[in-house]
Amino acid sequence: MYIDTLATFAPVHGHTSWAHMGTHDQSPQGLDALHAFARRLGLTRVWFQHKILHPHFDITLRKQAASLQLGAVQVDCNAYVKRCAPVFWQWVMQRGEQ
Repeated sequence: MYIDTLATFAPVHGHTSWAHMGTHDQSPQGLDALHAFARRLGLTRVWFQHKILHPHFDITLRKQAASLQLGAVQVDCNAYVKRCAPVFWQWVMQRGEQ
């Protein structure tokens, strides 16, 4: 599992800082592993954001710390997108070349 760095957004449920938690394996088995990892953090499946280009969970600072203790790998935003949203990353790179 990969975690990106916290970013600040508009307040949602009292939180303004969020990170993304996702996996490089977008297969059904990979997403099952993501859901199992999320359950270990106390996240519910209803919080899963099943985006076609970037399936992920948004997590708070506390959940980010817990995920790292459970073995998730923290990477910067670019590395996260390259690994966990490769189709989106390719689209961004192609737009940058124009």
